[in-house]
Amino acid sequence: MPLYNPGILATGGSITGDLTVTGNLASDGTLTSGGILTAQAGTNSASSAPAITPALSNNTAAQLADTTRDYMLYLEVGTAGTGFTLSIGPANTTVNAVVTSVTPVTGMLFTVRIPAGWYVKWAGTATTLANQLAVGC
Repeated sequence: MPLYNPGILATGGSITGDLTVTGNLASDGTLTSGGILTAQAGTNSASSAPAITPALSNNTAAQLADTTRDYMLYLEVGTAGTGFTLSIGPANTTVNAVVTSVTPVTGMLFTVRIPAGWYVKWAGTATTLANQLAVGC
């Protein structure tokens, strides 16, 4: 196998046999694999990501039961009302508005990522939630 100099930019061509890269391999085009591409770094944490069912109350700032990791929060409207807001924040003052004001529709889904330990507050006028689900990130 020929010796390749990592400081030389090559265009076109192919490599037959094994290629070992120590360091970073960067591609600013299409990187295609005709066989199995194996990456030896990283950790698959998908199977350990928890799903919890919060019980967030209307117009009350609260934390999720697990404050140690980020969560994707899914809120499904059960009863449409005349107004809906959603905010998050590092304290129970929830100063970051995610949804400032909408008229919710039954079945509407609101999704927001909640950083670890942050508070979330939803408020609805004559609005109820049908489902609440938080999936760990």
